[in-house]
Amino acid sequence: MCGIFSLVVLGIFGFFGIFGFRSGVPEPLVAPTAVIVPTLLPTPTVFEPTQVPTMVPTPTPGATSGDPVLVPTESYLIACEPIPTELDRAVVDGYKADVLSAENGWSYQPSEGEQKTIGTWWNEATGAVAYAELLHYDCGLPPKVVDGYFNPDTWDVLFQNYQRYRMAATCASGDLRLFVFETVYEDRDYETRYWFEPVEDRRLMMFMLTTRVSEAAQSGPIIETLFPDLPNCARVVG
Repeated sequence: MCGIFSLVVLGIFGFFGIFGFRSGVPEPLVAPTAVIVPTLLPTPTVFEPTQVPTMVPTPTPGATSGDPVLVPTESYLIACEPIPTELDRAVVDGYKADVLSAENGWSYQPSEGEQKTIGTWWNEATGAVAYAELLHYDCGLPPKVVDGYFNPDTWDVLFQNYQRYRMAATCASGDLRLFVFETVYEDRDYETRYWFEPVEDRRLMMFMLTTRVSEAAQSGPIIETLFPDLPNCARVVG
C-alpha cells in the first residue's frame, strides 16, 4: 500500500512542469505567442505485485532522486490569465467515468496545476495508472499545438532517465492524436500511451495511460474501451 499512498500524496501536491529553467514550479511568463504544453512523465518504480507505478513531480534542477527525473527545458505559458472553472473540474472528474470507475477497481485523486485541471487514476489489480490534464488556453488553442512541441527532442528529454524508450507509433483519427511508447525502467517493461484531443476551442485534453507489458491481457480491454476509435495505431486505416 506504500506505493498507493505515495501516488495519492503526489496527486495532492500536483505534477510540476518539465518546461522551466529555474524551478520545478516556473513563474508565469507573459508572451503574446507563448503556449503551454502537457508536462507529465510516468516514472515507474519496481513494486511488489500488489502495487502500481508511481509518478513524481518534476524536481528543481540539480536535485537528486532514486526515481527517474526530468530535465527542465523552457516554460511555455499562455499570455491570457487562466480562469479555472467548475466546468473544468467537472470535465476532468467525469472523463471516461464509465471505464475509470470505482466499480471497475479504479481509485481517483483530483488536483489543480498551473493553467491545467488534473485527474489521476490507478488500478491496483492491473498495475495501470492513468492521468489527465485539461490544459487551459484562454487565448484560444494555437494551430498544431501538439505538433509544435511533441517532437523527437522533447521525447528525448522526457524519457532520458529510462534505460531505453522507443516511439512505437503515432497516428490520428480526426482531432484525436495518439503517441505510443515502449519503455524500460529498472529492467521492467512498460507501455505508455498519450492521447490528445481538443475539448473545445480553449481547452485541450491530454490523457496518459501507462501499463505493465506483463499485464497486457488485462490492460488491453481497458485501452479498447477507453478509446474505441483509436486504441492503437494499428487500428487506423490511411
